[in-house]
Amino acid sequence: MIRCSSNGRGISRPIRIIVRERLVAGDSNAEDIQFLVDRYGEYVLLNPVLAPHTLLFWAVGPLILLVGGVVVLARTRRRSAPGAAPSSTAEERVALAALESTPLVLELGLPLRSK
Repeated sequence: MIRCSSNGRGISRPIRIIVRERLVAGDSNAEDIQFLVDRYGEYVLLNPVLAPHTLLFWAVGPLILLVGGVVVLARTRRRSAPGAAPSSTAEERVALAALESTPLVLELGLPLRSK
């Protein structure tokens, strides 16, 4: 199949004209496709072929997905590691207790303890 959009922009219009002229001249579909690939490259194919020179094209998508998954997994494991948060000092516990006993905190019932 040839990549050719219906809006007639870019390379689509010249390709449609060439295909029409070649079909009227009696060329087969296979000959038309080969002519366009020779002239414009494999870009014109809707489904590019899997060949040694296109392996990078086919491998980039899955590789990016795999790397992204590893990064997300590593970050979530790092965040949920036990003991990662520093423990509070005695001064911080006293300050938190004083803050929790203030009238506004008691009235609103705000949770200030972080465990």
